[in-house]
Amino acid sequence: MKQPPKGTIPAPVISTVATSRVLKTGAPHVVTSSAKKAVIDNSFFLKSTYEALDAPGALLDLHQKNQQQTGIKAKSGLMLRVSERDLGAGGNAGALVQTTVDPEIRLSFVNSLILSKATRETGLTGNYIKPYFATSAAPLAYPSEGSAASDQSNQTFGALTLSPAALAFSTTASRQVLVQSKANLAGSIINDANRVANSYLEGFALGAINAVGNIPSKGILTSSVNPSSGNTDFSKTNFFTTDLSSSISNTKLSTAVSSVEATAASDDGSFLFITSPAGASKLRTTSIGGSNNRFLAENNLILGDARLPLAASPYLTGVTGNLIFGRVSDLLIATWSMELTVDPYTNMTSDQVIFNWILWCNVGLLHGPSFVVGSGGNL
Repeated sequence: MKQPPKGTIPAPVISTVATSRVLKTGAPHVVTSSAKKAVIDNSFFLKSTYEALDAPGALLDLHQKNQQQTGIKAKSGLMLRVSERDLGAGGNAGALVQTTVDPEIRLSFVNSLILSKATRETGLTGNYIKPYFATSAAPLAYPSEGSAASDQSNQTFGALTLSPAALAFSTTASRQVLVQSKANLAGSIINDANRVANSYLEGFALGAINAVGNIPSKGILTSSVNPSSGNTDFSKTNFFTTDLSSSISNTKLSTAVSSVEATAASDDGSFLFITSPAGASKLRTTSIGGSNNRFLAENNLILGDARLPLAASPYLTGVTGNLIFGRVSDLLIATWSMELTVDPYTNMTSDQVIFNWILWCNVGLLHGPSFVVGSGGNL
């Protein structure tokens, strides 16, 4: 080996061998895997999902892990767990997605009173089975001391089985905005997708959308909730009805509440009246009668009762029986994952990047008699 000339300082040796770096305090500097994030940013949205998943990396690893855990084989795109993206939790994009968004960008937020009161299950794996409460036992009638308890009636439970169903939709964004904006628009795009997904999910949960194929189809207005259970009583979703063929009245609204309260569905904070926007307007402008000059709905409360809030859904517009009352916690909304396919090519000449989304989800009822629906007309 050639020796350096006398009086010169040897050049430092650069080693490619990984070595443990130690802080001056003597404690090792450890980078945990939890600190690493797979980031979906503008660059991801400017190339196709196929390109993003073509090379090894955090996104591909996440995609494959989620497919394996959920049992869902993505049809075409990137599979993200709903719990990882915090779908529908008020606009937060979750730890997975970079959220350094310019404050001037208006974010979309989801605030569905219906979905917020429902029972939510997220991050599911495979088919989801949950017991439902079909009927309650009548109390015994004053048994005498020492006598055997007699069976007045049977209490019926069953298993509500939900499989992941595909709720698909598309959103678009300007390619030039993605290219030129100083802000990272990933948060805005995903929040808008959350808004659309939750809006559609609300329609399916109400049973107002005509279900065709492998999409959620077991909402409140749907006649067959869980036909495989063999419980014919429970399959009658419209267990109680209130007549809408004539004028609505405070008596009809009060009777709807008492019908639910009589089925072991006491108020747990999720009582809710739901109708269309036009129906809500009618309730707000229809007088109770008498000399008190009160209306059926005031401050979005039915009959002035703080336990009976009013929610309006556009999916009930023009739907027969579009007045629903119930204990909404007995509405189950199950979500597995979100599938995303980015298509920057089809509408390139129109300056549009297309995002195709599939929310894997389903809905069902945990207690059919907890709901009263209208009949014979609509509001």
